[in-house]
Amino acid sequence: MSNKPCPSCSQGFLTEKKKRFLFSYNGRKYWIPDVKVEVCNTCSEEIIEAKEIRRMEKIAKEKLACFKFSQKLVDCT
Repeated sequence: MSNKPCPSCSQGFLTEKKKRFLFSYNGRKYWIPDVKVEVCNTCSEEIIEAKEIRRMEKIAKEKLACFKFSQKLVDCT
């Protein structure tokens, strides 16, 4: 457990976890793996740092570029 207090509830503390997030484009679904998230042990608020959001955006753009290039769903992992 972290000593970092939750900015939402001020009661709990944040713990870093890794999750995967789903995004979709034109009805196709893509997973972004290993996203670092800080989760409050009291209110369950999830916080993603700006650096991690930029990483997620980069992955999403790469997936979309692969889709647009091929004009069909291709595994770009």
